[in-house]
Amino acid sequence: MALFECDLRRHATEYGVSINRFLGEAKQHAVDRSTLIELDPNKCILCGRCVRVCSEVVGVAAYGYIQRGFSTVVKPELGGSLLDTGCVTCGLCLATCPTGAIAQTISLEKPDPGPRRRSRPSVPTAAWDCRLAYDTFGDTVVR
Repeated sequence: MALFECDLRRHATEYGVSINRFLGEAKQHAVDRSTLIELDPNKCILCGRCVRVCSEVVGVAAYGYIQRGFSTVVKPELGGSLLDTGCVTCGLCLATCPTGAIAQTISLEKPDPGPRRRSRPSVPTAAWDCRLAYDTFGDTVVR
């Protein structure tokens, strides 16, 4: 989903980063799609924004650094699933991830930049007047 909103790609293009300078052994990590939040460690640049926002803002500390050195990955505590943590699915980790390594799980096989309709219903049952926003493509919720 971050294909058209990727901060890393935008900055790399802006500053003319050459990928050949940073070549090395590529590791293939499994993508976790077991919850509403998809975790793809292959896209992660270990910036730690998700770890800090979850710990300092939300107060849950669902994410952490697993292993050390070149094997380091950001995953839920003890390398398990988000289902095993205190994750409240607030979405702040999604919003802060600059590369799309943390994204929402969607029902479409391949997202595209096609025409979408944005809806902003009000949720009066919340403790405060919560504003949700979601995008639909036909009858399918895509974001």
